[in-house]
Amino acid sequence: MNKLGCLLLFLSLSAFAAHPIHLCKSDLEYHAPSKTLRLSIAIFIDDLEVALRKQGHDKLFIGTEREKVGTDVLILNYLQERFLLKINQKALTYQWIGKETERDMMTLRIYLEIPKMNQFQNFSFENKLLIEAFSDQKNIIELKLAGKKPGYWLLDKDKFVGQY
Repeated sequence: MNKLGCLLLFLSLSAFAAHPIHLCKSDLEYHAPSKTLRLSIAIFIDDLEVALRKQGHDKLFIGTEREKVGTDVLILNYLQERFLLKINQKALTYQWIGKETERDMMTLRIYLEIPKMNQFQNFSFENKLLIEAFSDQKNIIELKLAGKKPGYWLLDKDKFVGQY
């Protein structure tokens, strides 16, 4: 089993106890018919709440019936400042599509997109999600573009930028 498979298996098993690792997985895929870049981010809810608490936002109860109004905007703002995407050296802005709690009730899946994009030559990113909150934070990025080999990156506090 490859390293990514082992990490994902460990992540699945950790759902039965307080998770001992800090991991976030981001999937980016270009959808040619609609000319959109679609993003799906899987993140531990408690880790996200720790990061947002560091910004002064307490007791958000993300993914529950008690979730505070306006939490989606806080999450989107956090993502836009900590996970930067550039295409052809131009910074991109996300549009919020939605979020859902995974079956394990520990993980949040966030859906974003960047519409009206033509094909591009240069893709770069800076992913600092949760590294201000956890020194052992790991961020996985998978990029899929039609007709090209997928790109995979494992990032941390020391290496948080990349390009394709």
